[in-house]
Amino acid sequence: MKNVNVVDLDLVGGIAGDMFLSACLHAFPEFAVGLSEFLNDADLPAAYQPTFNPVVKDGLTGMYLAPVSRPERCVPSGHWTAIRSRIQDLSASAAIKAHAIGIYGLVAEAEAEVHGIDVDKVHFHELADWDTYLDVLGTAWLIDQIAPGCWTYDAAPLGGGFVTCDHGRMPVPAPATLLLLKGLRCVDDGVGGERVTPTGAAILKYLVSLGGSPAPVRSAVRVGYGAGTMSLPGIPNVLRLTAYETLQAGEPTDWRSEEIVVLSFEIDDMTQEEIATSTDHLRGIDGILDVSVGQRSGKKGRFMSDFRLLVRPGAVQAATRQCFLQTTTLGVRSETQVRQILERSQRAGEVGVKYARRPEGVMTAKAEQDHLRVAATLPERRALAAKAETEES
Repeated sequence: MKNVNVVDLDLVGGIAGDMFLSACLHAFPEFAVGLSEFLNDADLPAAYQPTFNPVVKDGLTGMYLAPVSRPERCVPSGHWTAIRSRIQDLSASAAIKAHAIGIYGLVAEAEAEVHGIDVDKVHFHELADWDTYLDVLGTAWLIDQIAPGCWTYDAAPLGGGFVTCDHGRMPVPAPATLLLLKGLRCVDDGVGGERVTPTGAAILKYLVSLGGSPAPVRSAVRVGYGAGTMSLPGIPNVLRLTAYETLQAGEPTDWRSEEIVVLSFEIDDMTQEEIATSTDHLRGIDGILDVSVGQRSGKKGRFMSDFRLLVRPGAVQAATRQCFLQTTTLGVRSETQVRQILERSQRAGEVGVKYARRPEGVMTAKAEQDHLRVAATLPERRALAAKAETEES
């Protein structure tokens, strides 16, 4: 995709095929129609067309692939050679088919090593269903559409415990998954469960195999969250996808990117005095960067106060709790965004001053308004601000 040079995967909760698809579509919603049309032409049963729904997972807004529960569970054959032939016969581009065969092929090679057989004799069990076929084909299509110069990732969580499959009760990571993770960075974060599925591990390994080097100077332009099915203790079960635009030589680099969460809700049953007090309380909460309140007309012609909070990602749950405690709202919406911020500094003193470096090296200064209250009139406050802003930092 134009301008996207690096895509990074944060395996917060782990990675599975449905989580990867969901994260991609949350970051790139413009691909939803195209993906649906591609899968519709890819000989999937009509019942297996995916449904992606917005979801809030532990305070983070993302996408979720609704599970499919249909009588048609298996493709005609679970043999790797048959699945490979089905992919080769698709009316898709050579690149998309190569991606799909590459991902499935990694799983086939791992299964062959686990069972000590030739790869062409591999017969998939759990992975021979329409769900996995959908995940792999959808992933192949999205890789082709996004087409960054490089895919990067953080350490894959190992998880723990056991899973039950056709071969019985197996330790986590499952044998084939563990082979797929060979050579990749892994971490034991103390949280159990099947955090990386075989399909997720194959997708991750395949993306890494595409090569490329991440540029050191880049700016985040898209963020997406793909929610998993499990609930994990203490951490959100999501896969975060961040797309970066590489800044070319000569472009300004005196700003930085950061992720921010926007909380919003409307109120139509609080007085203006109550709203003023509540917003003061909300502004004092650690992690809430800003609170603004607007007004618009709502149902039955009533005027509503429109709350909008900028919150650091790690403070979303605490901020949401305070919204319920400080106001009469019954629901809070959240949306993850990326903002670009100029580099800034601050000078303490009788009148504090904030400095910002703008592109081309221009410096601007702004006196702290709270420190100007000592002046009795507006002209005096303006004169005091001008004096503070022109003093050397």
